[in-house]
Amino acid sequence: MSKSGSALEVPIFVKLQSSDGVLHTVDIRLALQFAAIRDIAKVENGTYSNDVIPLARVDSKTMEFIIKWYTFVQDIGGCEQTTGMQVLKGLLKNQNAEPLFLVQLLLASDYLGLDIFLEAGTKLLANVINSCQSTEEIRRRFNVETDH
Repeated sequence: MSKSGSALEVPIFVKLQSSDGVLHTVDIRLALQFAAIRDIAKVENGTYSNDVIPLARVDSKTMEFIIKWYTFVQDIGGCEQTTGMQVLKGLLKNQNAEPLFLVQLLLASDYLGLDIFLEAGTKLLANVINSCQSTEEIRRRFNVETDH
């Protein structure tokens, strides 16, 4: 068991296992942002479990992206809404990510209960959809087959 303490103490980490079996060691401050993990990780009296926490609906690529996004947002500071969306847009662009990956990220953030990411991501997704000139363009971007 690890003990939570003041900012002067050594950071506390928890282990999260993605659906594809990859272990991610993350700072407890990030893990506690996940509503799905908050109750599992915290035992009582500020003490946290060293057990691996399984994430059945999040693969390693998605988890790594969320960790990177959270780290950038924390390092930059500022208004979480604006900063979060700007960082997300930049990271997606740097990875040449398809719009479908953004949808995958939103599904994972909803599952995890990561509201700050979900808010930034849904706004970005709305911007992507609004930038499309037609329903055909939306279908192409999101790889949706026509129903005729």
